[in-house]
Amino acid sequence: MSATDADHDDHAEPTTDHAGWTAELELRGHIRSQFPEADKGTRPYPAKPDPARAEYFDPDGTHAGYCDNDALRQIDGIEVYDDRIILPFDTCRRLEDDADSDGPDEFSTFIWRVMDKMRIMEDEHLGKTKWARGGFRQWDSGYSETHDPDETDPRPIYARLPRDHRKNALQQLYERRRRDGRTLLCIIIARDAATGTGKTTLACQLARDWDTHGWTADRATLDPGTYIEQYIDDDTPSQSVLLLDEAEQAADNRRSMSGQNVKLSHLWATMRFREIYSIITLPSASMLDKRLKELADLNIVVHNRGTAVAYKTKIDDHTGEYRAKRLCRLRWDPMDDDPEYQKLTDKKAKRMKNYAQTFAYGDDQDDDQPDPKEAKRDYRRQVIERMSAGGWTQQEIADALPDIGNRSTISKILNSQRPVPSVSQGNQTVRPGRPARSRRTPARTAPKLSDSLPHFSDSPTSCSTHHASCSTSAAAS
Repeated sequence: MSATDADHDDHAEPTTDHAGWTAELELRGHIRSQFPEADKGTRPYPAKPDPARAEYFDPDGTHAGYCDNDALRQIDGIEVYDDRIILPFDTCRRLEDDADSDGPDEFSTFIWRVMDKMRIMEDEHLGKTKWARGGFRQWDSGYSETHDPDETDPRPIYARLPRDHRKNALQQLYERRRRDGRTLLCIIIARDAATGTGKTTLACQLARDWDTHGWTADRATLDPGTYIEQYIDDDTPSQSVLLLDEAEQAADNRRSMSGQNVKLSHLWATMRFREIYSIITLPSASMLDKRLKELADLNIVVHNRGTAVAYKTKIDDHTGEYRAKRLCRLRWDPMDDDPEYQKLTDKKAKRMKNYAQTFAYGDDQDDDQPDPKEAKRDYRRQVIERMSAGGWTQQEIADALPDIGNRSTISKILNSQRPVPSVSQGNQTVRPGRPARSRRTPARTAPKLSDSLPHFSDSPTSCSTHHASCSTSAAAS
């Protein structure tokens, strides 16, 4: 069959099996990756496809010499388009894929039959590269041979694999994790931060397929706090799927020190023994905190509505550098009529309606917590004010608290505060709480309070433990 771009809209043809999603494997690149580098100079192997050039490919006209399109149409079980070739579900189910076979299995043999009709076989010999038709065991060098890579068939060959197919890399990863009793953490983002691409739909399809207890919208939330509570709740069984939709308020890299962000990264790092599968969605990779990105087992990038690419996270053992290994393309069906999906959609609508009052960043409870540096400065002011109110001179305070600075620093701190009303007491003017001192009374030697007062390099938490004792000392003196 032949079709133009307008004739084969991806949503017009069935793309998935009963699971609601499917893996789509590009076969030319997959087979090429199976060739050892040492063998690529001794025998032909398939060249990489060029999807960008395939958009302008004319196999029945201008570029007819680059392939035998009529012969391709005669192969039963494939769909031939101007910009791609597809092995649909029924074909992939029918073909045997025997990993233990000594020779080529039925699936591989069929793929080579297809590639035999395309000028894609690349041969490196004596420092020169040529492309021609031919399979693994035969080389048709006499037919339309070329040394120009732009005179080859650029079309990718996609196999739409059933979920239980051996070459379905995403499903195989999930099955290994489930079999080994390990968790699976997945992040779904969109290319160019595009909206309306179906991130939530894909997340729901995967959740429904992977949850061994039957996934419902009760395990989906848009609130990071609720997600964390569900994750640690003993009522959440192992091998269930939790979905955190629109997770930017918990995973935003600009808020990497916020309480929810830290809790989420710590949760993923320490609670893996729970064997709970997590899927979170957010608009773009630029909004993702580095720690969460490294902890995720999977990163799925949605390219356009209904199409995505799944990557497995790889971290270099020595440098800690993040790398992504491509697994496969993904396609999924819409869920407009699914009741659980509708419940989640209703949650999103309610959230957007009340966003300003309930979910804005300024209302984040964790943001009410004081900044550690500011808390340290506040405690320093309190100590100095109490000592000054207790009759200490600025020089005495500076001598007692050398970590703060000299008398000039103490003066700036005291003068930066709101003035305290003064009262008259005889011929002296004093502040409330400060006992009047006779001018004839010699200045006393400041006691060394460094031992009883905390150094201000300590955390605010440790400072707070000394607050009461400091107040008592100041009052007594």
